[in-house]
Amino acid sequence: MIRGEPKEQTLFDKANAAAKAAMQSVVELASRTSTPVIIFRNGQIERIAPEAIADQQVREEPTSKSSPNKS
Repeated sequence: MIRGEPKEQTLFDKANAAAKAAMQSVVELASRTSTPVIIFRNGQIERIAPEAIADQQVREEPTSKSSPNKS
């Protein structure tokens, strides 16, 4: 049996879409209330202006520490 393109989203795609939607809601609320967005990054708590987050791009695929082309 030959497999074609999957018609349904993968679990990663669904989770990524949900995370993007949640992030947009948080950024919009922070903008409306003039409050920073608080995140945990690199072992530290950071406060970021919502405008700064809106300018950043969101990764589309999971990152991997190992190279996929290893021999």
